[in-house]
Amino acid sequence: MTDLILIVEDDPVFLKLTSSILSRKGYLVVIADTARSAQQILENESEKITVVILDWAIPDLSGLELLKWMRKKTKFDSIQVIMQTGMKGPEHIRQGIDAGAYYYLVKPTRPEVLLSTIRSAIRSGNNQKRLTSKLKKAENLLELLDEAYFTFKTVDQAELLAVAIANICERFDTAMLVSEILTNAVEHGNLAITYEEKTDLTNNGNLDKEIKRRLADEKYKDRIVKVSLRKEGNSMRLVIEDEGHGFEFEKFLQFDDSRMFDNHGRGIAMANSSLNVEYLNRGNKVVVNLPLKITETTLLS
Repeated sequence: MTDLILIVEDDPVFLKLTSSILSRKGYLVVIADTARSAQQILENESEKITVVILDWAIPDLSGLELLKWMRKKTKFDSIQVIMQTGMKGPEHIRQGIDAGAYYYLVKPTRPEVLLSTIRSAIRSGNNQKRLTSKLKKAENLLELLDEAYFTFKTVDQAELLAVAIANICERFDTAMLVSEILTNAVEHGNLAITYEEKTDLTNNGNLDKEIKRRLADEKYKDRIVKVSLRKEGNSMRLVIEDEGHGFEFEKFLQFDDSRMFDNHGRGIAMANSSLNVEYLNRGNKVVVNLPLKITETTLLS
């Protein structure tokens, strides 16, 4: 299915330029020149729209207010928002990211940067849709466990485990946050894909291909990620350990202004800001404490 992108922009010149770039690459484009018209389109087409490119200064409501409105509705959860504006101060960037914009571009945006960010946003959106679908189908078997151990090798297996864990947790978005940490253990840990390599692979659309190649490589194919779960009252202690060489985790725990415009690299900071996360050793071991849903089982435990 061709991805549908909503552009919310009131500058006709910039709107024409952006829509032309995306259309030439085969994307379907729908446009809105006011916040109100964007709300109507989102309400009617939420299942089709993958990405919203959102200007900060638009009529009716600001782009930031429109974004906050979107994030209050669960049906828009998988829609990725790219804030694109002339306001490039760190305070504006942080406001946008705090409100739920995973990506931020400053006008004028080079076509190759726009397209790279679009590809990364679509990939994240598809991942979230897949996780949400799995979450709805999953059974609460982990609700019956006091302690468990798992091992896995692939990103798909990481997503399955993230869904199973999230299904017994207090917050719905835990699946995406835990998935970021588990996936990081595969990609950057066991498969040794560096931050710079992931940037280039994402730009070229070759990340999945490279992950598959390394999973078959003699150097990496036997590496596993170890995960232990243990209930502690109304929370779950999650310990994740990969077999990689670790990384400089300190600089990824917070949103860094120097990486605001990169096409990835926000997952750990997002998890750290929302969950209780602690990296140990060289960064190849992480402990996460997750609040559990209050159920009859947890009340009796």
